[in-house]
Amino acid sequence: MLEVIGISSWGFMLKELGFRDYSFVETVVSTYSGNIKNFAPIGVVKKGRNLYLKLFKITKTYRNISENKECVINVVSDVEIFYLALFKEKLGVNKRFPNFFLPSLTVDAPRVKGADAYVEAEAENFKTLTNGKVEVKLRIKFVEIVNPRPKVFCRCDFAVIESLIHLTRIPVFVSQKRWVEAEKLIKLIEYYKELVERVCPKSEHIKIMGKVAEENEQWKKKIAG
Repeated sequence: MLEVIGISSWGFMLKELGFRDYSFVETVVSTYSGNIKNFAPIGVVKKGRNLYLKLFKITKTYRNISENKECVINVVSDVEIFYLALFKEKLGVNKRFPNFFLPSLTVDAPRVKGADAYVEAEAENFKTLTNGKVEVKLRIKFVEIVNPRPKVFCRCDFAVIESLIHLTRIPVFVSQKRWVEAEKLIKLIEYYKELVERVCPKSEHIKIMGKVAEENEQWKKKIAG
């Protein structure tokens, strides 16, 4: 039987994980669509007792949460998991890695194997924003910290994660004809690629940034016409 923990205890655990009020943190959010598992890099912000997501309506994550009302926020420090979340269709993650997901304890949504912590939550409210976005208010149902060990900070982790997040936004900006914003993100990814090559040569980061750079170059050519 699950131990019942009060809201104040959830707040303490979130603080231990690095959540701070009105500060976005980068996570991987996992959901179900029927029996199909989905996971994607998503920014999360804490406001008081609740967590909030800002999702584009065209995304699978939004469609799944609006339908099922539940999700898992996977707290991840491994950049490869962010990479797999972004390129899941091309890499065939669901077929190639059948054991990549784990069952949750309180929600109908999968956990991502290898995460440092899991925050299981349900949607309480949906608020329509501008530019095709929706803010989703989440109520926390369960928190589990799997790996409490500290980790040194690496600039390449930041650079890769920022690049992966930017790469998810470029197609949205292009579809909305927001060319200036799309080009700005393309240039940022190019800068981060140079940073990774300089700071972390011969590392796993190089391989991931190479894939990101290929996608980035394709979008650059599409915008240039």
